[in-house]
Amino acid sequence: MDHTFSIHNTGNADLTLSGIPKVAISGSNAADFTVTAQPSSPVEQDSSTTFTIHFVPSAADTRTATVSIANDSSENPYTFSIEGTGSVSAWDVNDDGKIDVLDVRLCLQIAEGAIPGTPEQRAAADVDLDGDVDLTDAQILAEYVIGILSAFPGGG
Repeated sequence: MDHTFSIHNTGNADLTLSGIPKVAISGSNAADFTVTAQPSSPVEQDSSTTFTIHFVPSAADTRTATVSIANDSSENPYTFSIEGTGSVSAWDVNDDGKIDVLDVRLCLQIAEGAIPGTPEQRAAADVDLDGDVDLTDAQILAEYVIGILSAFPGGG
């Protein structure tokens, strides 16, 4: 999921965004959030620029992080909190709105190295949240699909 943010310069001079990167993400769940489009700089007086953050939850709960924007104003860096909520759909590997045998098959193909999978698919397929897509993930997903498990590790 993508969210676009705007930076509005209401000051009396150009606003210079000085960080590299201009927008950085930190915090306990920072890896769940990625800046996919950095803002332009400088931002002229009475003008604005945008940046985009992509969210891929790694667990089925509230995920939080802090956004920092380095700039030349008195609020350097400017920071604010963001959050997103992961759900069982986080384990919908093929992103078709349901968890079924097709997700198990795709998870298994990623685990066996038959396909690399996109970053989103790999995040969804890592159901045990150990940072690696392996046969254990495929087994857990299969047990969920056939009804042996009613929830995923981490509360999904």
